[in-house]
Amino acid sequence: MTVNGRTPAIPLSSIMVAALVLAVAFAAKPVAAQAPARDQIGTPGDANMSDCANLPGGNAPISRIARLEGGLAVRSLGLTYYGKTLDQLTDQDWRYLEELWPLCGTYEADVAAVLATQARKVINESKAVQAATRDWMRATKARVQGLSPVHNDIVVIHNLWQEMLNRELDMSVAEFAEMTTFMKDAQQKLYDANAQGKRMLVRPFDPGPTDVRDPYK
Repeated sequence: MTVNGRTPAIPLSSIMVAALVLAVAFAAKPVAAQAPARDQIGTPGDANMSDCANLPGGNAPISRIARLEGGLAVRSLGLTYYGKTLDQLTDQDWRYLEELWPLCGTYEADVAAVLATQARKVINESKAVQAATRDWMRATKARVQGLSPVHNDIVVIHNLWQEMLNRELDMSVAEFAEMTTFMKDAQQKLYDANAQGKRMLVRPFDPGPTDVRDPYK
């Protein structure tokens, strides 16, 4: 099945800056329709035209997400569609939307099937990246808490800081802010302890005991 002359395909690759731009570009857009409660998604096989008023019910550009070739930034999971954030949409939700879109004239049936399949795939891949990143965050915090204020460990935390920056798009905004604060505080503690240790090692020059010479010799 093709969409606009091409087959939507989402390769497994690293999260791209372009995906973040997508999130920024649409995050400020107002919700175009009254969003349903999170537990009020329709039942597949029973699409109701009354639910057309709930479309899109958010600010997530589903058709663009389905066509992303570089992956969806984790922070974009906070965008909403049909009254739910993208990471809250279930398989049942996608099946219902696939039926609802043609009924409401949003997309034709064949296009709706492709978009639902591809958008769900892209979003699930982003959720998998987020889960792996959360594992990395937990492991990194445990490692940092075991570091000592010595040169080699200070190098380690510098390297972990850079890795955190490289993973920025793999975290939500709140997660990145929390991780940044944790790393900054831990780094400062290592610096302070290292400096204190150096001060304690410094002693005034001690020439040793005075050699009393006998003037008669």
